Amino acid sequence: MLRKRELHIFLRLSRPKSTFRMLAKISKILHHESERMSMLEQYYAGDDSWKKFSNLFAKYKDLP
Repeated sequence: MLRKRELHIFLRLSRPKSTFRMLAKISKILHHESERMSMLEQYYAGDDSWKKFSNLFAKYKDLP
């Protein structure tokens, strides 16, 4: 299920003036998702270096 913010971005696809802004927001979301996935991989691999990024974990309430 899409998050509210992502749904809002995709609904704006039909507005040509906001295309650049929409692409920037999607790019930002994808960047945060890849950061989150790499931190999860480190966490499950037993790497302790993820702890220094614990403040980033706080941004995502849906993490296990």
